[in-house]
Amino acid sequence: MASVYKKGKTWTAKVVVKQPDGTNKAYTKNGLRTKSAAQAAGAELELSKKNKTIDQVNRSDNFFEYYEMWFTTYKENTLSPSTIKLYEFTGRLIEKNLNKPIQQITRSEFQTFLNDYGATRSRTAIKKVRSHITQALMSAIDDGITTNDFTARTTLIYGNKGKPASLKFWNKQDVDKVINNLKLSPENLSDVMIYTALQTGARFSEVAGLSPSSLDYENNTITINKNWNEKIQKFTPTKNEQSNRTIKVSAKLLSLLQTLKPSKEHLFVSQITKRPPSSTSVNKRLKTLATISEVHELTYHGLRHTHASMLLSESILIQYISERLGHENTTITLQTYAHLLSEKREKEENKAIAFFNNL
Repeated sequence: MASVYKKGKTWTAKVVVKQPDGTNKAYTKNGLRTKSAAQAAGAELELSKKNKTIDQVNRSDNFFEYYEMWFTTYKENTLSPSTIKLYEFTGRLIEKNLNKPIQQITRSEFQTFLNDYGATRSRTAIKKVRSHITQALMSAIDDGITTNDFTARTTLIYGNKGKPASLKFWNKQDVDKVINNLKLSPENLSDVMIYTALQTGARFSEVAGLSPSSLDYENNTITINKNWNEKIQKFTPTKNEQSNRTIKVSAKLLSLLQTLKPSKEHLFVSQITKRPPSSTSVNKRLKTLATISEVHELTYHGLRHTHASMLLSESILIQYISERLGHENTTITLQTYAHLLSEKREKEENKAIAFFNNL
């Protein structure tokens, strides 16, 4: 049975077809103005599915339609809710600016789009949008729908320097203020999850994905080997192979986690929903904590950056930090924390010169 739902101001019809390799593939009709139009489109998709001609129906060369199909099929069920919102935002940009056959989109047209959109955005924002578009376009090329790579050799233009690096994490003094205001008890799961991120650098989906069996009290370790996808309310694989890791943690953290009231599957489990707290509720608590602690606001992901910055300030090896964070390689760690490493390099350089001056 086709599903029909509203997405923004328009309606979408979707059916899912099991492929020969056992995977599921979603087929959609997007941009429909009314619910009844979506229901009619859904009936058409169901008929095509029954007649095994659905590949012909869904083979659209309109870039917006293809992007929506690609996102639904390959991305939607693998991403966190916050990342899904970023992809959906890119979809709305495509609908407004690149809603035409892929073959008709030129490099100069796409570069103009990047220039206009990036004029008031940060490099990070425009880079994410181009990445989403490029991924979908490469998929369309793989599907044989087009050979037109209109993203090739385009340039990122941005007019906003973005948030200063210092506002993307808390320093040790900020962390101490926040910890003093945390209510670390089984009744305050959001606070315990915040403290866990500060101690481990784990992503929200990784912390929410912890089970009682993830904790090793004898060796003082936590094993991260799955995510909790709050959109579909299921465990999913981690971001990459390197994200599967076992990290040493403090006895203080393990003692705190031992006081929780877990279920068989979940370490962090609300006694009301029987599921982990949502990222929305935890981020709301973070905002309150920032206010009462008189520090700048951070999202939960900012706690991951805070963890890394504290390790860097203690001269911990970048290779160890990369492994602890579950980065795919040290290059990602170096790029992510380049600003902190640059500051540290200046201090090390001054120490080196001071040494040679006394030689």
